Amino acid sequence: MTTKHVPAQFIWTKESLPLTDRKVCFRKKTLKPADIKKLSIEIWADSRYYLWINGIFIETGPSRCWPAYPEKDCLTVDVSDCPQELCIAVLIWNFGISTSQYIHGNAGFYLSCTGADKPNNNFYIGTDTIWKCKQHLAFQTPVPRINVSQTWVEIYNDSLFPADWITSNFNDSEWNNAQPAVPPFSRKGEAYRLESMPKREIPLLTSVIKKPILVVQEKRILCRGIGIRIDYKGAFYPDDKTTEDILQTGYICCLINSPVRQKNIITLADRLWPEVDEHISLNGKQYTLKPGERGKECILEKGENLFLLDVSGARQRFTSDLHFFTETAIDFLPPIKDSSALFAALGPFEYARIGNIVCADGFSVNIKQPDFVAAGKCASIEELKRFTKWLNPIDNILFDGAKLRSVGVKTEPIHSIKRTYEKNLYFDASDKNGDHEIILDMGVEVSGFLSFFVEAEERVELDFLFFEHLANGNPEIPDDLDISLRYTCQEGKHFFRSLHRRGFRYIAIRTRSHGKTVISNLSLDERLYPLKQIASFYSNDGILNDIWHMCKRTVELCSEDVPADSPAFEQAFWIGDSYVMSLYYQWTFGETEMMKHALMLAARSMNYSALPDCHLPAGVHLLLTAWAQLWILTAKDYWQHTADKDFLKVLYPWLEKAAEGFKSHIDEHGLFTIHAWNMLDWADMDTPYRGTVTHLNALLVLCFQCLAELSAVRNLPDKQKKWEKAAAELAHNADIAFWNSERNCYIDSIHEDGTRSKTISVQSNLMMLRCGCVPEMKKKSIKSFVLSPPPDAVVPGSPFMAHFYYDFLFEEGFGKTAVAGIKKQWSPMLEHGSCWETFKGFYKDRLTRSYCHAWSSAPSYLFGAYILGIKPLLPGFAKIQIAPVPAGLKHAKGIVPIPAGNVYVEWRIKEQSFFCTITLPASIEYVFKAPEEYSTTTKLTVNFI
Repeated sequence: MTTKHVPAQFIWTKESLPLTDRKVCFRKKTLKPADIKKLSIEIWADSRYYLWINGIFIETGPSRCWPAYPEKDCLTVDVSDCPQELCIAVLIWNFGISTSQYIHGNAGFYLSCTGADKPNNNFYIGTDTIWKCKQHLAFQTPVPRINVSQTWVEIYNDSLFPADWITSNFNDSEWNNAQPAVPPFSRKGEAYRLESMPKREIPLLTSVIKKPILVVQEKRILCRGIGIRIDYKGAFYPDDKTTEDILQTGYICCLINSPVRQKNIITLADRLWPEVDEHISLNGKQYTLKPGERGKECILEKGENLFLLDVSGARQRFTSDLHFFTETAIDFLPPIKDSSALFAALGPFEYARIGNIVCADGFSVNIKQPDFVAAGKCASIEELKRFTKWLNPIDNILFDGAKLRSVGVKTEPIHSIKRTYEKNLYFDASDKNGDHEIILDMGVEVSGFLSFFVEAEERVELDFLFFEHLANGNPEIPDDLDISLRYTCQEGKHFFRSLHRRGFRYIAIRTRSHGKTVISNLSLDERLYPLKQIASFYSNDGILNDIWHMCKRTVELCSEDVPADSPAFEQAFWIGDSYVMSLYYQWTFGETEMMKHALMLAARSMNYSALPDCHLPAGVHLLLTAWAQLWILTAKDYWQHTADKDFLKVLYPWLEKAAEGFKSHIDEHGLFTIHAWNMLDWADMDTPYRGTVTHLNALLVLCFQCLAELSAVRNLPDKQKKWEKAAAELAHNADIAFWNSERNCYIDSIHEDGTRSKTISVQSNLMMLRCGCVPEMKKKSIKSFVLSPPPDAVVPGSPFMAHFYYDFLFEEGFGKTAVAGIKKQWSPMLEHGSCWETFKGFYKDRLTRSYCHAWSSAPSYLFGAYILGIKPLLPGFAKIQIAPVPAGLKHAKGIVPIPAGNVYVEWRIKEQSFFCTITLPASIEYVFKAPEEYSTTTKLTVNFI
């Protein structure tokens, strides 16, 4: 017989906390019955939880979700070695703002715990007001954001909070009791219980410990001047919890106190994107930094100097990284009376919410507004007083962070020879030549949570800088990214585990101390989606083999609780990226559950928007039109891979809603026209925010065709005919509207005023061809254009678009050309070990922005689908085609996983004959197609398992 327990409550703390970046510790001690060896735990939190049992770290979560659709994590924890006294400790991190992974909600958490191996006994723990709680004061706040997509920079002072709070021996008698809170998804008058919350749809992430491979640099580093990261979003827009981009006018200001008249080099370490003129003012004198220019030399007068940074324009990020270099030390004075803040926001004088900076067309603010203009001419703090109503203190500031350590720096090598990383890293005390810095190489990109031990003779400040590329011996940091860590501790031995997921390859560690310091057991807990390691690819070309493995590793690294775009820069779920990722998952891992989850997550965005959001769940509802269309195509591919009729039944109404939403934008000319972010590729295509865009009409034709096919699957003949008709009409209209008879190809767009685009691109013509919009009589011309574009044509600029281009080359029988192109474009990435967001040459000052980007993993699909030749002919791979493409190779073999098992293909060319062996599940029907050049000399062996 069991005792009925009180359901777990959603709880939070009574303490007065900051409005953002709130970290609170919760504890509950109890006696565990001796016969319970395993615990069953259900837990959900807003925004994040970190769970320990008797001091041992267990799990972090939950998975990202929409506020109305939370999913609890269900854990089974082995406690057979735990003493009878059980301590459950949970740290809850509530961001206080939205990010590209999370939508702001009410802080708190649920937890319930029972005996997993004794489910019918009376042992139960649930969150209630008996739980003890306390703000975790070791995490410094306020601090700046990492970037527009992620949360807050991590700064930790070990001396400000007891590290043993997670253990059963800790005395929490002075902590507060928790109090009930309102869940973010609770409807008015409704009591929402943890018991009724759905379970997490996807499995928990795997945990693999990764350690550095090499010490690649060791040196003294002397940082000169002052570096400052300033996050002014809260000062400009204190009530804004979104991630929406804003068009604005305003300034950041400060008072620089100089003991002498002297030169000052002011550096903007973080230029805007796209780069435009940026303006600063010192004592009323105006300076302009042109694109590509980072710094300006100015004169500081003795005493107070008023500095203004103009932050007007379309802004995606609300942080500025500034560096001030002078020969004689300077300091800063508060520009606002009765405030200790050393920087202030002056504005906004006007603003308009624009969703995304690329969608600013049609929005405006008055840059000639009198108060804005006059404020920018102020030469002293006295003159600034008349603008007091626009002045607000900026609290989110970081001085001399690790990101800015390279500006104005002097270095002195200690050891220049690479050496193997060992357990301990030894740091000497700081001296006149600077601080001791060591740079570690993990060997490849990694993604997860850092931990380490540190033993210090005296108080030490450790600055960790995480980055993906070491360029000419210097860390390369993208603009608008600061994933650094500052850790401070007193003498003695300490342990730290970071709360942040970070993606990186290299770590620069700098110590500031008057004594020696030892860091030991530094490692990364890499937590990724559990993908099956089944697929393989091997050929006689070693470079192709390496490219396939690199692509496979990239997809793994971008597999969190969603298909994330990158582990370092955004960690965001972009639904267009996931279109190509769905193919990489299937052909490389046989994985479909991740895509099922992702498809549903995207569908639920239409509870908030007419069409699917481009990245989600996020603090802005933003339409990137092609990405919403690709979501429909992803759903069709999911059906083709799985033949999952039950899920199609659930998803179909959402697909139909999206298709109807698109259809509502068909204009009087029978063309799809929409005001939105209309890009397809990182290239100079002409795809205006306001206009009628070729590739969008083409993709919509394919979307309507997909709806027709899926309607047929669901036995809905009337809807099938409706969407077939819509597809045919739009294809016909698009062919006529975008055709350029002089160039025998399609133009990129028609502008809002009716002007026809002068831009022709491979991308637009390829999409018209791929989506069935090109009449038979024009196909030869368009294929010729795509294969041999004229010199003025725009060509694919990103690995994402290259996926479609190389797929076309293979389909058209140009496998050799495709392989040569892939080797040329992907080979430069091999040294790094993961696929880049852009190809070499896209950026002028760096190789790329993100060195690990899932949308760039096309070879992981192309090699299996074409070189091995495995593709489905019927849904669920019930019938497959095996049509190997030699592509200039002599030998290839590999495995592609399908729902019924694995398909193994090996072929070899010998003495002008094509020898092929196929092994596949007996339940699968197959069609074999020999390479055309070996159609009469092919020898096939088939094995069934």
